[in-house]
Order: sequence, then structure tokens, then C-alpha cells
Amino acid sequence: MKQAMVDFTRQEDVAEDYLTPMGAIDVLQEHLLWFSSKRVIWEPCDPDGSSNITKQFRKIGHTVVATGLPGVDFLQQRKPPKGTKCIVTNPPYSLKDEFLEKCFSFGIPFCLLLPITALEGVRRGAMFRERGIQVLVLDRRVQFIPGRSVYFNTSWFCWSPKTTLLKHDLVFAQLPEIRRAA
Repeated sequence: MKQAMVDFTRQEDVAEDYLTPMGAIDVLQEHLLWFSSKRVIWEPCDPDGSSNITKQFRKIGHTVVATGLPGVDFLQQRKPPKGTKCIVTNPPYSLKDEFLEKCFSFGIPFCLLLPITALEGVRRGAMFRERGIQVLVLDRRVQFIPGRSVYFNTSWFCWSPKTTLLKHDLVFAQLPEIRRAA
């Protein structure tokens, strides 16, 4: 399964710049314990402020700081933008280790949409054992490309240094029906 994911992302007509579908964002919002409080959220893989993550969180009243060239600017940052209370993004999967390390280093809550196989691996396993992780497991594959299925499950990997972001460390959730950005 892992090789199928790698092969899929290496196809010439498939970029790693997958637009996060609204349903995947909806299910995260539904399960975040702090959702009713307005926050400053950093979306570091949205260089022009047009991602669905940015649009959806702004629509419901959060302040979203959208920055960066995916995988480049974020990994070079020494600290989050001023006032940031949480990082929410769908990072390039080829850089998932680097994104996890950087998010942990900031010491603020984060939610990353990653392949479920991100639970595997020596490097990530060490990070998760040391710091912990909560996972919002989606019941089916996220359809990033309309009309085209990916070959792997993605789920929200969540962490906070002081509190929990989800009700339990492992939450199983139904992915809502596909809906497009408003």
C-alpha cells in the first residue's frame, strides 16, 4: 500500500499540491474540542490564501495566516507568525517527517492531514512516543482530485502540548459527503 501511494504521487500528471476537500475540513472542525473559540490559525501551505482550509476557517470566524511555498518557507521558519495558536495544513506528503518535526518544535497545537501510513516508521514512531499524537481516522479515502480516487487513506494527525485537541487519542469519524467550496 505504501508503494502504491509513492507511485501515485510520482505520476507526471499528479502533483503533491492536493486541494483539501471541504468534507475533510468539516470533519476536523466537528471533532476539535476548542472549535467554538476563535483562534489565530497558521496555514503554512497556502501562499496565496486560496486554500479550502484558509477559506473555511475564515468563514467561521477564525483569523488565518496563510503563508509560504509548500514545504519550503515553513521548514525555514524559526517561529510561527505572531499570535498563532494552531497550525492546520495538508503538507506535501514527501515532507511529512520534516513537517512533523517542525510543528513539534514550535510547541503549539497542530493538525496535519497525512496518509494513515504516517503512523509507521522509526523516525515518526520516535516522535510520537516522545510527544504523543492524536489521530482522527476518516472512514474512507479523501477525494483530492474530483472524479479520481487516491490509493491511500488520509487522516488528521493532531497534537497539543497542554491539552487535547480531540476527545480521545484515536477517533474514528465519518467523512461527510463531497461538497465543493462555497
